[in-house]
Amino acid sequence: MSKSVHISPFQFSVQGPFEIKLTVEKGGKTITKKNRSDFWEKYAEFQSLKGCYIFVLSSSGSKRQLPYYVGKTKKSFYQEMFTPDKLSKYKSALVKLKKSKAHFYFVTPPSLNGPANAKYIGELEKYLIKLEAIINPDQVNVQHIKSEPWGISGVIRTQTKKPSSSAKLLKACLGLA
Repeated sequence: MSKSVHISPFQFSVQGPFEIKLTVEKGGKTITKKNRSDFWEKYAEFQSLKGCYIFVLSSSGSKRQLPYYVGKTKKSFYQEMFTPDKLSKYKSALVKLKKSKAHFYFVTPPSLNGPANAKYIGELEKYLIKLEAIINPDQVNVQHIKSEPWGISGVIRTQTKKPSSSAKLLKACLGLA
C-alpha cells in the first residue's frame, strides 16, 4: 500500500543564485559598499521582499556551492542582508575559502505579510540552518545549530574517513553527497 505524499499549500519560492562581486583587500576578500550597491542595482526587484537568504561560496572553477550562512528577514532583504554583523559573518566564511565566488539565494513566501509568513519564515530558517550544518560543518551561523548527540557513520556528523559503500549510497539518496 503506498502512502500519499503531503504537499503543503504554503509553498516558498526560490530565486538565485545571484552572484555578488567581491573585492580583494589586505585581509582577503570582502564585500564592499560598492559591491553591495552594484548587487542591489542588478537585483533591485528583490530589495523589498522578505524571507530567508542563503550565502553560499563556490571554489573558483567549481560548480559545487556550499552554504555558509542562512538568515531571515523581518523587514526586507535590502535592510537586513548587509548589516555589519552579517558582513562580519560573510568575511569569516570568505577567509575559509580563499579562491571563491559568492552567491545568494532568496527563499520567499507566497505573500508579503501576515502572521503565518513570519511563523513559517522562522521555521524555514531553523530548518535551513540544520541542513546547512549537516552539509557544511564550517558554516558561520550561531543560532539554531545545537549539535545532535548522534551521527550516522559515513553519512552525517561522522568520524569515519572512509565511508562504506552503503553509507555513500544513503548519503547520495538523502542529497547529502
